[in-house]
Amino acid sequence: MLDLSQLESGHFKLCPEDFNLVELLHIALRKFSKKVEDKNIRVEIHCPADTILVHADVFRIEQVLVNFISNAIRHVPPRRENYNPAAGEEGCHGCGGGKPGRANT
Repeated sequence: MLDLSQLESGHFKLCPEDFNLVELLHIALRKFSKKVEDKNIRVEIHCPADTILVHADVFRIEQVLVNFISNAIRHVPPRRENYNPAAGEEGCHGCGGGKPGRANT
């Protein structure tokens, strides 16, 4: 919230630079390796390429990724397989028959 108020007031400094988003995603995921292991979660990354170059504030983008991953880990039940629409799955065990947003319990 503090960052948002700083952004709105104009006192927020961004430091954009070129970096590989895929590499940053792997770095962010490694921070959660213990939690992923403890919950027995399988994490897969499906990127169109090994390198996706972006020009942004690497620190702020890492904050977003860490927040997103943290929330995902917090809300996924242990030993669950997730539906992957990119893989064209009709359904999978433990995820509501392939319907996003529904989990079998």
